[in-house]
Order: sequence, then structure tokens, then C-alpha cells
Amino acid sequence: MSRSYVFSLLFALASCGPKEAPIETPAAPVEAPAPDPRFAKPAPLAKRSLTLPEVKTATLSNGLQVVLIEDHELPLFSLQLSVRSGSFTDPAGKEGLAELAMNLLDEGTTKKDTIAFATAQKKLGASVGSYSGGDSAGLSVSGLTKNLDPTLDLLVEVLLTPRNDKNDLERLRKDALQGILAQRTEPNAMASRALARTMYGEAYSGRFETEASLKAITAKDVAAWQKANLTPANGIIFASGDLSLDALVASLEARLGKWKGGAAQADPTVTVADLTQTTLFLVDKPGAAQSVILAARPVPGRNEPGYDALVLGNAAWGGTFMSRFNMNFREEKGWTYGARSSVEDDLGPGVWSASTSVRADATVVAVQELLAELDRVKGEKPLTPQEVEYVRSSMINSWPGRFETPSFLLGQQASIWRYGLPADWTATYLSRVQAVTPEAAQAAFVEHVAAKPLALVVVGDLATHEAPLTALGRPVVILDADGRVVKK
Repeated sequence: MSRSYVFSLLFALASCGPKEAPIETPAAPVEAPAPDPRFAKPAPLAKRSLTLPEVKTATLSNGLQVVLIEDHELPLFSLQLSVRSGSFTDPAGKEGLAELAMNLLDEGTTKKDTIAFATAQKKLGASVGSYSGGDSAGLSVSGLTKNLDPTLDLLVEVLLTPRNDKNDLERLRKDALQGILAQRTEPNAMASRALARTMYGEAYSGRFETEASLKAITAKDVAAWQKANLTPANGIIFASGDLSLDALVASLEARLGKWKGGAAQADPTVTVADLTQTTLFLVDKPGAAQSVILAARPVPGRNEPGYDALVLGNAAWGGTFMSRFNMNFREEKGWTYGARSSVEDDLGPGVWSASTSVRADATVVAVQELLAELDRVKGEKPLTPQEVEYVRSSMINSWPGRFETPSFLLGQQASIWRYGLPADWTATYLSRVQAVTPEAAQAAFVEHVAAKPLALVVVGDLATHEAPLTALGRPVVILDADGRVVKK
């Protein structure tokens, strides 16, 4: 006999028999339990004060500027030599030259091969590296302050007597070729390449290295690029750590004072596509379980009016985890793990973008919903003062914590130098954010983003998505993995 049957039988027996009238008793007042202090909402933290460290500058006898931020907490230092040259300097047909030229630098010198160079760094507790980006390139070094001079000797060896070994060049070339294959198959990279080519054409960020361009680069090309671009007139030194300006300048002057030649690299003229209507750019990723959606449009840059209001408006719409874009796509719809938007600034105009990866079966409705979310913010659902104040508070309160290490402030100084920002750009950040009203944030986001046409890239299985995306009534352009037009 089952337990549930027995319980049912007992309940039935108890229900039989005479029923007595209930005895009414007055209800005793129920006192609310005292609040448990463990679950009390904590009071807001006091706003953190921020005093920026002093930025000290000097100039070597050859004209090379030195920027130092002292930090004597630990007996360490870091230093970076940056130049105004990046991938935009690559000659046509030799895209990838700047990156190869910089990557070769930390492979050794004419005095030390790769192994000997690595051993020398290890003995000093130092690290020497190189980097290359779209707008700049450079060498970096870090180490113990007590070993400043011998560590700088390594940096100068790399800078003035690079080994540029042909075997190293071939190895790095092969790595770069493998990287191209990966970028043509990884959905997020495919979307970024397609968007870059859509926004910039085949100039600036729309230029990519190819198998042909990498194979065309010779050792002579590498040496010529290094000689033309790694010059004192084209560079600047940023340093931080347990250093004094006088001691640093003396060490640098002794090693780089006679370094001459070259000229400052001229910035390229950067233009962004003038979008006249929202257009879908589709890239095929057969069998993809997810689709990448990436929307963008040009917006004002950092030196233009309305930029701070736009940044605050974007933060409220899609720039944080709690923003309405992410809450809609992730929490309400369950299409994605995350959805974000941002404002990026390089040379030329800024670019606003919104990105997410959604389940394949949600591709079409997600595209529709992204456009609808932008329609709502300019119509029935504008940004609220509460949304704007939430992100403003986050931006202001998180700002002081970024300066726990000098590297962030050095990065700010590098941006000021490279992009021609006002000298007080960092110092006035909090006051600029505080000055933006909710109404100004809403107006800027609508004016520059929500009310304007978009380039909307979708990377996914076109066999499934092309027809329903085309049925949305927007212009559709099919791109290949390199962002070039296949058909309209």
C-alpha cells in the first residue's frame, strides 16, 4: 500500500463525523519582526578624493622629450619609447611591415642573439619588449631601479643595433600568415574586419595584411622602416616608478644624446564612410551556432563639442552591465551572455559601436530589437535621469581607482601626446562628466547615434539568415571574410 494512499485515507476518515462550530477568538496584534542588521542595505561609500601625481617633463639635447611620473612605493621602474608611426605607414602592397619591423626588435641585437639577449634580461630582472598598433609603435622596458643603467643599455642596443636576423623574420612572417587564417575564421575577428572595411574602405583601419603583402616584405624593407620611423624627432619617452627626473635624464642623455636624424611622421588624413541609410552587411559563417552582430556609425571625436555628453549617454544606453541594451538582450530575452556599446577614438572622427553574439535562432529578431531599442530611446523611452545618474556615479567613483598604478596616468599622457588633446584632459575629466546634464546626454545620444543611419554587420550562417534578414526591407550587402563586397 503506497504512502500517499494511506495519507489520503487518514485525511478522509478525519473529515467524517460531526462538525463543530468554530470558536472565534479575537486576533492578537502581530508585531513586525525587528529588521535583521545582516541584511541591511549598506550606506553609500563616501566619494573618494583624487590628487593626481605630478607629471614632470624634460628634453634631451637631441630634442627627445621625456615624461616622468614618480612612484617611490617599490624600487621598480618602467619606461616606454613611443613613436608616431603605426600600420598606417605601411606601403601599399606591403601591409604588415610596421608590425614585423617592431616584432623583430626584441629578438636580439648585433651583439646578442635571441638566447643571449633573453639571458641578459633575466640576469638584470628586466624585461624588454616592443609593440605596434594602428597609430603608434614603440619599445618598452621595466626592471629594478638599481639596475637602471644596464637595463637602459639593453634598450639602446635594441633600438640602435637590431639584429634583424632573416631566420627570425621568416618565423615571424609564418606566425603572421597563420594569424590571417585565424582572423578569417573566428566570427568576432570576421565582424571587426568587415566593419573596419565598411567604415574606412581600404585606408587606415580598413587596410589589412594579406598573404601577398606579408610575402613581399624583405629584410631591407624592415631595416628601412626602422631607420625612418624610430627617430628622436618622431618619438617621446614615458617613464614611471622609483626614479628622479634628474637621474633619469642623465642616464638617457648619456645613451641617447647623440641619437640624431629623422623627422616627425605626418598623420594620415582619415575619413569615415558617410552613411546615408542603415545597411546590413552579411558575412557567411556556415553552420555557426551563434551570430555576431556589430553595428556602428561615425560620431564626434574627443576634441569636438558634445563628446562628453555622448559618452555619458552611450554609457546609460549600452556601456555598462546594467544598461538597457544588455538588460534587454541578456536578462529579458536570454539571447546572449552580454551586449555592449562604446565610443572609440583614434585619428580622425570617433566611431560608436554596439556588439553582441546571439543564439543562431535569435539572429533576425535580435537585429530587429537592436534597431527598435534605438528607436525607443529617441521616442517613447528616452534616457531617464536615474539611468544617467547611475552611470555618472559609476564613472566618477571608479576613476580614482584607476590611478593605483602610474601606468594608467602614463597611458593618459600618451593619448594626450598622440591625439593632440588638451594638456589638462585627464585633470578635468571629473568636472566634465559632472557638468553633463541628463537632458544633454539624451540629446547627444539621439543626435549622433539613435537618429542616424548605421552600418550593421552580421556574421552567421547565411543559408539560414540571408532570406529573413533581406525581408526586413533594409539594403543588404554580402561581404567575404576580408570585408570585400561579394554581392549587393
